[in-house]
Amino acid sequence: MITAAGKVTPALYHAVYAGGEFVHLIEGDVVVTPDNGEPQSFGPGDTFMLEKGFSGNMVD
Repeated sequence: MITAAGKVTPALYHAVYAGGEFVHLIEGDVVVTPDNGEPQSFGPGDTFMLEKGFSGNMVD
């Protein structure tokens, strides 16, 4: 398992994950929209998982 903390520059980008990613937001907001899926919004204190093979857009 890899643990990291970082700050992301606000942007829209398309992501494709070869492995999974566990996310816990400390501050800020993100909208995750899987390809052919519905958008999901997350904010401070939220936790979510991007499964291995996830493909979709993120706006932060």
